[in-house]
Amino acid sequence: MHQLFFFMALLLFAASAGAARLPFDPNEAENISYENVREYAYTNADIVKKPVRGIYINFHGAGFTGTIDEDTPFAKALAEAGVAEIFPYGDRYCLMNEKLAEQVEYIVDIIRKELKAPDSVPVAFGGGSMGGLAALTFGVFSNIKPVCVLANCPNTDLYAREKLRPETAEQHRRAFRHTDLPWDTVLRIHSPRYLINRLPETDYLFLSGDNDPVPGLSRDTEILARLLKKRGDRVAFYSGPIGHCNATEGMTLAWNRFLYEHLGVDAPDNPYKSWR
Repeated sequence: MHQLFFFMALLLFAASAGAARLPFDPNEAENISYENVREYAYTNADIVKKPVRGIYINFHGAGFTGTIDEDTPFAKALAEAGVAEIFPYGDRYCLMNEKLAEQVEYIVDIIRKELKAPDSVPVAFGGGSMGGLAALTFGVFSNIKPVCVLANCPNTDLYAREKLRPETAEQHRRAFRHTDLPWDTVLRIHSPRYLINRLPETDYLFLSGDNDPVPGLSRDTEILARLLKKRGDRVAFYSGPIGHCNATEGMTLAWNRFLYEHLGVDAPDNPYKSWR
């Protein structure tokens, strides 16, 4: 079956030249403005059709250290539909925590103000791999309530991943060094699998790869989808013969339609053959 490289997969270890990427310091948030926001996140806000009808917060996977300096076909399609995309840079691992959540929330406020988008404008979260973990848990650490969450081959259990891949322990410790809690507790606090009662009550879409090389990831994705469905959430789950953060054409189309429809805009048949 033909596979399409999904956007998040392209970003797992990519680095691109362009505008400087500045670290976020919550103590100096006033330094971020609409004029310099692209040093902290990509956004299509300059080209979005008004009035703004939706906001899509799109989280990157682990290892991304670059910037996005040109509007992509996907960003342009969203802009034409009146949807503002925000792609936060954060840190290279995209491990969601209070600091990253504060950064993203602040940037969203800046974009809302610039575009005169009221709080009633719906917001969706999405991402793949570690970006999928960020999308799933952003609502736990922020006050933004999503109309839906989309996750492609997400990391749902940091505790299990660290047991299976000890080499990931250092990146986790770097991200969570601010806490004095027992390490096992820290990993569970930041893992969707253990936050089932705190994850946003909304609609979810998952993509899972039967050929995902990350040990246990497809199984863990299915477990989380099942737990959310049991909790009462509406869950769309698609699996297929794909690798990590890839997507068949049918999966890509399902993802795009799910996002558009939850933001209340017309879903095109498939204006782009891949995510980016």
